[in-house]
Amino acid sequence: DFLSLKNYANISDMPNTIARCVWEFTSKHNITLKTDISEPLLREHDSFLMETIYATKEPPSRIQVFNRCRIYLNVLTVAEICNGEGTQIRPSLLQGTKRISNFRNIKWPNQGKPIQSEWKIWETMLRQYFCFNACELRNPLGKWNIPSTPSWWYFPNEDALYYGLISDKLCQRWTPSSYRRQKRSTTYQPSRSFQLPSDLKFAVCESQGNSIIFHGSAPVKRYTSSSTTNFDREWATLPASIKWALTECDGWEQLPHLLKAYNKGFLIATTDGSYKDGKGASAWQIQDARDPTTILTGKNVSPGPDKYQDSTRAELSGCYSISCALYFINKLSSLCTSYITLTCDSTSAFKKILSSSILTCRKPYYDIASSIKALFLEIPQVKIKLHHVDGHQDQHKSFSQLDMWAKENYWCDQEAGNYCDLTSKQSYDGSSLPLYKSPWTIWVKEILVLDDLHEVIDEIIQEANAINYWRKHKYSASSLKDVNWPAIATTYKGLPFSRQTWSTKQASDWAPTNKNMKRWRLGRTEKCPFCGKLEDSLHHVQTCSHPEPSSYRRSKLKDLPSKLMKLHTSPPAVTALLAGLRKVWNEVPNISSYFTANWSQHITDSQSTIGWWNLICGKWSTYWLQHHRNLYRLTNSTRSPRRWQSSVIRLLLNTAWDFWQFWNDMQHTRLQKIVSPKTYCRRDPLPMVPWITDGI
Repeated sequence: DFLSLKNYANISDMPNTIARCVWEFTSKHNITLKTDISEPLLREHDSFLMETIYATKEPPSRIQVFNRCRIYLNVLTVAEICNGEGTQIRPSLLQGTKRISNFRNIKWPNQGKPIQSEWKIWETMLRQYFCFNACELRNPLGKWNIPSTPSWWYFPNEDALYYGLISDKLCQRWTPSSYRRQKRSTTYQPSRSFQLPSDLKFAVCESQGNSIIFHGSAPVKRYTSSSTTNFDREWATLPASIKWALTECDGWEQLPHLLKAYNKGFLIATTDGSYKDGKGASAWQIQDARDPTTILTGKNVSPGPDKYQDSTRAELSGCYSISCALYFINKLSSLCTSYITLTCDSTSAFKKILSSSILTCRKPYYDIASSIKALFLEIPQVKIKLHHVDGHQDQHKSFSQLDMWAKENYWCDQEAGNYCDLTSKQSYDGSSLPLYKSPWTIWVKEILVLDDLHEVIDEIIQEANAINYWRKHKYSASSLKDVNWPAIATTYKGLPFSRQTWSTKQASDWAPTNKNMKRWRLGRTEKCPFCGKLEDSLHHVQTCSHPEPSSYRRSKLKDLPSKLMKLHTSPPAVTALLAGLRKVWNEVPNISSYFTANWSQHITDSQSTIGWWNLICGKWSTYWLQHHRNLYRLTNSTRSPRRWQSSVIRLLLNTAWDFWQFWNDMQHTRLQKIVSPKTYCRRDPLPMVPWITDGI
């Protein structure tokens, strides 16, 4: 498979394919590709074709030819190329004849038909490594596993074929045609639908026009109706991606009654999610509609990094746990069609998951939505009925007036909120939780990426150049790690485009000051037009000693504490911020009316390493966010620390913009006082006033 190619990425004899280029790029930029998708083996003693071929000493060129032929025929394992009995390879596949089969419900890549010499290599390698005499297999295959997709079934008593799921009640029957093909293959024609009989065998068939070619059959592993005695055995076989979702479950002692309700289609499931302070959690329950005491309840955290958590993802995490529970109950029950009613207050997202449309990585919650869809594809006999219920009905109705659905939703909402508070206090990380058959995911420096991949890859490519650029501005490697870059990105998205452009010029010192204008050969001097100092930069705009800028700066500094407190900034943080800004603006420190704390010194030291002028430009230390997250958590506040961080960064960026606007307005006002349109005509040159011409 694709993941195994990473081991060959640095081998010189491996061709320069797209796969090799991808692995070289990911290795260079510290990117990890992960997936939980795995195709199962179809029957006993089955094996993957390419695993056997890779273990041989064949040259890479012959292996590539074999793989191209395999992809063209759309086969993965030995069971897909042999007859129904599992004793020999079908001769048509040895010769490269492609016919439609239905072993797997996967989308194959487009592969052109190999040439005749390549089919000779395909046949030679199959006979050499899988057969011992003509087409006879070295290791005959055993019974078939029960498939999860519609398949062909053979009923020996009637010599007839049926197509569908083994749990279906009615299936279309195919009867033999008037003639028989050679090599033990029979052609069948369709007839009307019949009830599916018992004692069926799994059949290997190929389509040819309007007929079906039968290549033999073999028995299927039968699972009888289970009870709680094999609960531990079935639980041990569950993958880790399902176990974590069912860990916080209560009510397994009701399992025998739930199995009876499941077989009769009387189960109802309810879920609701809760989101708070970057953490998500959900509560869910599955119960018998006839007996509310027969109930299975559970809670779980929302998987994924904190930056992608929200209320919808928390709701989907509850749906994921319900699908895991149904998957496990289905393993403990006999295979039959069952109907389950799923109740939640956001059914629109779940309808898209259950639809036949293909989920792409550009859609929100792609990872967990794909896992939910994969679980329901494993249990096609379970039919889902969606029931929408309005959330938070208890806010405008008494509890006694609520119907059954609203009461169950209220219980899930309360449990999800309590569990979310508990996991938030414990700083539980959900980014490491695996998802069942999760699609391809990208991990950058061990951090899961669920954003738009184009934007993420652009950031990865430009990261080294950006770090080198900021190091030229006297940033150390340690200070760059302490900068809260995600907060800057979030803040910039909420700014107008013109303000984004100016803030970038301020941070990179590319604003049209006298210093830069002379460097660009558009000005005459670097002097400040007001105080006369040699260096006129953006930093000097906010620290000029001229009376007018100084008075404006003091007025802004006077209003800043009240604005910070309106944004719910902690008093020690206000004290630390004012002390740092006074250093930048060369103001005399005043005795602050806000108290200080010992832990604030750690934040001050980190920000001093980054620079207080850089704080005005938007580069804040990550410890500011950590402090307010802990503060809101201790005070049981519902405020978001990330929203506070963006608001404070926006406040200081707007303050710096006000300084620049005041500076320009002051220059233009003085220019109008000296250059009067009544005194000079167009042909007259401007007077050589040094403090004016230096600022133009």
